[in-house]
Amino acid sequence: LWVTVQPVLTSKPLSTKRLDRKNAAAPGGVMALEYAESLELLPGAIGTRRLKAALTSQIEADSMVVYTLWGRSIEDEEELGGYSMEPLAEGSLSLHQLWSGGQDIVRSALPLFDNRVEIAELSITIHALHAIRAVMTPTKTVPLPGSPEAAAEARAAAEAALPKATADKQRPKTAEAAL
Repeated sequence: LWVTVQPVLTSKPLSTKRLDRKNAAAPGGVMALEYAESLELLPGAIGTRRLKAALTSQIEADSMVVYTLWGRSIEDEEELGGYSMEPLAEGSLSLHQLWSGGQDIVRSALPLFDNRVEIAELSITIHALHAIRAVMTPTKTVPLPGSPEAAAEARAAAEAALPKATADKQRPKTAEAAL
């Protein structure tokens, strides 16, 4: 058994290590598939653009993280000698809903479905809210050094740093003001 996760950031799914069902099952049918992956979102990178496109899309499916449980069904093991790998169940998580809910998913039991019937749960943690906020927060454009916009911003910042009375005394007189 193994799990793949298809985030909206990557073109290929992320995958856990494979576990042998017979050796990995704990009492109560719980199997631990420990997996962690961090994806860096740099400005202008394809993953950043994909995430922003998914979150600005009006189509909910565009923002879905799909997770799939892979393995061999019991029938396949008996009939085919266990060589047929197939998706056993899958589920999804909406990044739109995660964003609007305002909190990350931490050790949440998410259902896995086969033919629309819940057959298992997958405990999953997704820390994505910080990345979503960073991508969706408008960025301020920075003027080019030496441009009139940069000079105006520098003057405004310098005046804001001085106390009001000092700023009035320090303000240079223009030719019109001297006349």
